[in-house]
Amino acid sequence: MTSRGRRSSEDISVKIQEFIVNNNLQPGTMLPSIERLSKQFGVSKGTVREALVGLESIGLVNIRQGKGTMVAQQEISDLFQTISHYSLAQGISLTEIVEARLAIETMTTKLAAQRATAKEIDTLVTLNTEMRAAISTSDYSKFNTLDSEFHNVIAKSSRNKLLAEILVFVREMQNVVVDKEHLKRNAERAVNLHEEVLSCLRQRDEESAGQVMARHIKLLDNEESGQDVLLYCDGLGTGSIGGSFYTLGQKIAKLIGRSTTINPTVHATGGGVDNVRLTQDKQMVLAISQADVAVDAFRGEGEFDVECRDLRVLCCLPSLALQICALESSGIRNLEDLRGKTVAVGAYGGATARVSKEVLNYGGFRPGIDYQAQMYPITEAVEKLRTGLVDALFFLSIGQSSALVELGCQEPLHFLSLDSQLIDKLIYKHSYWLKSNIEANTYPGQVKEIQTIGVPSVLICHKQLGEDEAYKITSAILENPDEVSMLVYPRRPFSLQAAAVEIGVPRHPGAQKYLQEKISLQ
Repeated sequence: MTSRGRRSSEDISVKIQEFIVNNNLQPGTMLPSIERLSKQFGVSKGTVREALVGLESIGLVNIRQGKGTMVAQQEISDLFQTISHYSLAQGISLTEIVEARLAIETMTTKLAAQRATAKEIDTLVTLNTEMRAAISTSDYSKFNTLDSEFHNVIAKSSRNKLLAEILVFVREMQNVVVDKEHLKRNAERAVNLHEEVLSCLRQRDEESAGQVMARHIKLLDNEESGQDVLLYCDGLGTGSIGGSFYTLGQKIAKLIGRSTTINPTVHATGGGVDNVRLTQDKQMVLAISQADVAVDAFRGEGEFDVECRDLRVLCCLPSLALQICALESSGIRNLEDLRGKTVAVGAYGGATARVSKEVLNYGGFRPGIDYQAQMYPITEAVEKLRTGLVDALFFLSIGQSSALVELGCQEPLHFLSLDSQLIDKLIYKHSYWLKSNIEANTYPGQVKEIQTIGVPSVLICHKQLGEDEAYKITSAILENPDEVSMLVYPRRPFSLQAAAVEIGVPRHPGAQKYLQEKISLQ
């Protein structure tokens, strides 16, 4: 058969489906004869016959020799399969599929926040952890399978079977038309958003759960369509839930929302490196990063192959101190004791992962040879430390880690100091790094001051942020220094002078205007 003939039979197949739907033909109803359908659609009887055979293969009709063709009795799964075939034949776009997922999954996720059992939430946690492991081995086929199961479990936990069944086939349609490279580009963002959804489910916060899931699904359409728009027009990129950037981002969002008409939405992300890329790509308007990361990105150095010239700085934020922690019972007392150990080095794309890699490198450690690196956000890393699956963890923080405080109340901890010579080497290499310390009694049982590395953090934005908005955002933060310094433990003042430090990335004109006005008044 010619390609034209094949196209004709497919066209007639669609027309017959429309005929069944438009005339509300019930299961068992006989269709007009092949001859009548041939005349009705203006094609040969052979074309009609082929179309009917195709419809029988997907369970829509039954052909009975000598009796004719009747509408088939269908199970719900068969019905949805028919719908998916019909929809794709009609040229349904990815945007339309995403809109369908938005409607379905926003609702199923909100219902799951009400109805999911503790066991189902534990299953979701396991699936997301396995997805991170699949990313680390570049097994994106496994990642996709786990991702589908993650969304299916949420849908099933909604206790709405109809929505769960519909979602399966909407996702199947999506998988036909989506660029598989999308998985690689957005895998880390997906698991971070999953983590945020999980946090909402645990808190039974149905509205927030639905909103997070909606952001997750919207990312697909934006990525695939290549839209040059700010996906999250109010997005504030932070870090993993439980980390310093996320906590700081929540405080900043509250200050901005309280003092202005701008209401940023806090997003859990991979952290500093990820946030720079999200901002440059106009998927976040605001984000928190490290000073050295922002400089490298702007110059196209280090981990950045391309200059991120659309980045702008609003203000510097409190510095982060590197914390290296092991259980007291492990016998790990200094950096050298980490040789041959499994170490949680931070989440992929985050500030901790970048700094811990440099510290271990300058300490003479070769990854995969002298130590085994595992990438987890802080909450997962603490749990792995507690259960003995990792021997130590690295964590950058502007203050206490609540997860470490909780663990320290259960198990004695030991925090490692860095050698002075190593600190000097690191500062010489990274001009924005500085000497820092973790004061005694910051954590339960920590009786000695810990000597370590500090890393300045910055609030960045895309250059397209309006000047008036940038002015108001900067003002909202810097007019409330005491509230920002409250996040630092032990308490340290957050000054205007510290916020105004130049780092080598252009300051946004709106922020610059505010700082010039304030400093001139002093």
